This record gives sequence, C-alpha cells and structure tokens, in this order.
Amino acid sequence: MLNFNESWVEFDLNPIVIFNKDSKILTLNQEATFLLATVDKNELFSLALSHAPSSFGFETKYITISLGRFNFFALSVGYITEENIGIKLYKVFEYKKQTLIQNKNSELINIYTLIDLAISTNSIDTNTKIHIKNFDPTLPETRLYVLKFVNLLDMIYKSSTQAKHITSTLKLITGEYIVIENKKYPAIKLDIKVDSNLANIDNNLLQKLADENSILCEVHQNSISITFPLITK
Repeated sequence: MLNFNESWVEFDLNPIVIFNKDSKILTLNQEATFLLATVDKNELFSLALSHAPSSFGFETKYITISLGRFNFFALSVGYITEENIGIKLYKVFEYKKQTLIQNKNSELINIYTLIDLAISTNSIDTNTKIHIKNFDPTLPETRLYVLKFVNLLDMIYKSSTQAKHITSTLKLITGEYIVIENKKYPAIKLDIKVDSNLANIDNNLLQKLADENSILCEVHQNSISITFPLITK
C-alpha cells in the first residue's frame, strides 16, 4: 500500500521518472506510464542528462518541450548521488474541441477494413517491399466520419510510398481515454513507421481532417501516429 508521499507522486498530473545511471527506470508515476507509451525511455533519460544541474541538487527550467502528443512548459531535474537521476515534466493543458458526436455523417465501421483499403490503394507502384501489420484483433466497430477518416489514412500512407519497409500497429491504449462532451471513451492508436523520411505532407490539412474525426495526430520524421476514440454506439 502506498504511503502519503508515494501516493502524492503517483497521482501527480505531471510525469515523474527516476533512472539509475544506466538509464534503467527505477520508479515512475501513472502519468509517466502514459508518456512512455509514446516516447522511448532513452529520449527521456537523455533529456534528464542534458538539463541536469552542474552539481548535486535540483533545478527547474522553463522550456517548451514536445514529446509524443504531449506538450510541456517546464522541467525539473535532480540528483543527490551519481547513481540516480530524476525528471519531472510540467504539462501544458489545452482544451481541444471535439465535434464527432454532433456529426450526422459519423457511422459505425470496421476499422480494419478502412486501414486495409488505404494500404492496398497506396501499395501500387511504390518502393514498399515489406508491410508489416500488427493489429489488435479484438477491436469492435467504432464510430467515425468515414470519408474524412479514409482521406486522412490516404494522406498518411501516400507519404510513406518511398519506404521499403512500413510497419502499421493498431492497438487499444490501456489507461488512456479521449473525452468528448464530458464522456470518456477508450483510445485507439494507429502507428505508421517507415524506414525512410516521410514525403512532404500538408500538415494543416492533416490536422484539419484529424480534428473533424476527434483524432489526435503526431507527425515525426519517420512516423505518424493517430489516436482516436473507440465509440461503439
């Protein structure tokens, strides 16, 4: 059973992680677990080292940082021995308007069918030799604005046509929810990773399509991730 101090850290709304000197995680709170679902721990460890105070103790810096789909306005790093180092990131909380439930064009759809369609459509005359699909087979139908979702997928896979290897991973994110009209829905995530840089993509249009489907979209050099609600009614 957690004591008071441990509970205070565990339920902090900001991610907190303590590493040993070899980058092994010794302890982390609930928010850090969510962060590490989308960010490699070594990236977080490197961040702690690069912002560590020059001598034993703790230091807070006000600095804008984006990790995965999270944005932060400050971080604290501290160590009292050379064996361990801790980092705390302070989240930027933003209100994101969700419009999916009010959209009369949304409908229940088999998500696997839409993704397979997008992959097939964009696999003609490409450099892709291997496309690995890691799909959670248990996901039920979910409510989406199908036309715009297909357009979104098409944009993403079209930007990957120069890659020789593509990996698409679809899964339910345990412990994460998307709130729409004060209701919590489980979060589904689709990760598309390639072995080369993504082709030019219209980020404004991508984000517009994502917003119209209540989707959180992250674009990186070699990957694009979309997170969307599982709505079964």
